[in-house]
Amino acid sequence: QTISQPYTVVFMLELLAVGEGDVVLEAGFGSGWQTALLAHLVGAEGRVHGFEIVPELCAFGVQNLTRFPSVDARVTAYCRSATNGVPELSGTLDRIIAAAAAETVPQAWRWQLRTGGMLIYPSGHSLWWEKKARGDHWKKEEFPGFVFVPYHA
Repeated sequence: QTISQPYTVVFMLELLAVGEGDVVLEAGFGSGWQTALLAHLVGAEGRVHGFEIVPELCAFGVQNLTRFPSVDARVTAYCRSATNGVPELSGTLDRIIAAAAAETVPQAWRWQLRTGGMLIYPSGHSLWWEKKARGDHWKKEEFPGFVFVPYHA
């Protein structure tokens, strides 16, 4: 797998506007670098649920995170697909960020994101930012000019 350029990660995190106390789902945590940034942003009261489907990358990322106990304490790592998210958190996630390009956003993510929550993901050659409004209404914005590895369920 690859790691996104630092500029791209910062751009995505700025769009996502993660705040202290937020609960975040991260799809594709890889080395754990972005996961550590998210854990710092959510603060002591927040939580990051990180998913990685590649077993070797998952082990590598978990190993990296455990080297920093204050960060690791804010992260729950899952060595599996993020497609189903965290069902027990339905309607309570504040933010979702994906590090791989998906043709469509998994429906579980939409259900698990609270009203007012934000989602950022790559699709095609663009980054897409979405904000969940009341009901099933979404505000959506496209940022073209990006290339990511494909999302695998």
